[in-house]
Amino acid sequence: LTLESLPKNRVPPLDGDVIGVANNSIQVSLGSDDGLLVGHTLEVYRSGQYVGRAIVRSVKSDRAIAELVREYSRGIVQRGDKVTTRLKG
Repeated sequence: LTLESLPKNRVPPLDGDVIGVANNSIQVSLGSDDGLLVGHTLEVYRSGQYVGRAIVRSVKSDRAIAELVREYSRGIVQRGDKVTTRLKG
């Protein structure tokens, strides 16, 4: 089984960090080596509290840039926040 054999619409369960914030975008510590693809959704948390959502717009091997979705904003995203590909219950 390889990453290429996974269904394209299936997002792997990933956890990473916000490593940069600029304008309405964030840079995260996840990339294509982790299975992240353009179009994946990332949920942002700080100390277990939901902060917002971002959509991946560009991916490199070890990092990605994601655009914050204003409608889901519950606070200002900061460097050091956590990102995950799944909602926490």
